[in-house]
Amino acid sequence: MVKVALFLLMAIISCSAQAASPVVSFSRAEKRSDQTVYHYSVTNDSPNPLVAVSVGENGCTDEEPELVQVPTGWDFDKGLPLSSSMAPTGWKARVMTQEESKRVLIEWRISEQRFKIPPGVSSSGFAIFVSTPDAHYTSAHWVAIDDRGLTYSGRMGMSGKLARWEGGHRSCP
Repeated sequence: MVKVALFLLMAIISCSAQAASPVVSFSRAEKRSDQTVYHYSVTNDSPNPLVAVSVGENGCTDEEPELVQVPTGWDFDKGLPLSSSMAPTGWKARVMTQEESKRVLIEWRISEQRFKIPPGVSSSGFAIFVSTPDAHYTSAHWVAIDDRGLTYSGRMGMSGKLARWEGGHRSCP
């Protein structure tokens, strides 16, 4: 009886620990004369501080990035101009590519440890500028990485799942 009760308690703790997850939400699209600005917010409901967030990446699969339109002014060799993104203080945006794919993802990463997003905190100010509107920026998957290296992934505006590497491939059990 005691073993069964202990097993059930451990199962409940395990399930509730995996239920907490960050959420990346699309906030709004701001149409300007020559471009569209996509704004995002991050809510950290995980137990650890967040150090990186990306949009356009499904952390549960090995699929190619999801964003079709590259940010305004981005060049593979020169990178992302500062005028093509916004980030909270201490965060920097960059465009990530995948070999043999024309699609991209956008990653924001901390520049110093003191700028982590703590558990229980929401942060806004993440934005990317695109010259041609792209609905993928509003409905893509996201990835959040905490300071222990745990990776969470989900669909825009929804809680994510803890992603794991198994047999050389990503999955979200």
